[in-house]
Amino acid sequence: VLSRAENKLILLDFYSDNWGGCVRLDAETFTNNDVIEFSKKHFISLKYDAWYDSTGKELFSNYNGHGIPLLVFINSKGEEVDRIVGFKPHDEYLSFINNVVDGKSTYLDLYNKFKSGERSESILEVLSDKSDIMKNDDLSYDIYSFINQNKNDFSSDLIEKSEFFFASKEEGEKMIMLLNKFISNHPKSLKA
Repeated sequence: VLSRAENKLILLDFYSDNWGGCVRLDAETFTNNDVIEFSKKHFISLKYDAWYDSTGKELFSNYNGHGIPLLVFINSKGEEVDRIVGFKPHDEYLSFINNVVDGKSTYLDLYNKFKSGERSESILEVLSDKSDIMKNDDLSYDIYSFINQNKNDFSSDLIEKSEFFFASKEEGEKMIMLLNKFISNHPKSLKA
């Protein structure tokens, strides 16, 4: 109700005082003057300790939180617009929250396009990443099933990503085979 009255999005900031990414986000990103100004104009910000506060733990669980810092952006209808997991420097954060406010390339924007029948590779690639971050297995299943059924229309990277999703739901040989394929195709991704 308050977000509708003020025409603002709600930002749920799940954190812990003893987690490095949360400390950095507070110290380096949220203290930036451009971030402060933009946030005051567009968000009602609520901060919850995801590990030590009972309300925070419950909300974190309700939003299927798996890592912190977790920033969840909610519109006046109560819909999740998008989320960030982990630290982002202020310039990347500003770019991200501008898209959230504009409704461009957000989870909700891409989800609505997907549900209305848009199936371009650019939409599916970004939406699948966002779905994976949200741990929305039902949506991931729909996206990756479509990709698998239409393999000729998509890049080998997106096909491999869909195969990896399904293999991760399996146990044993199939998962080992796919992991070995991924490692051989992406040797640089495993270097520290």
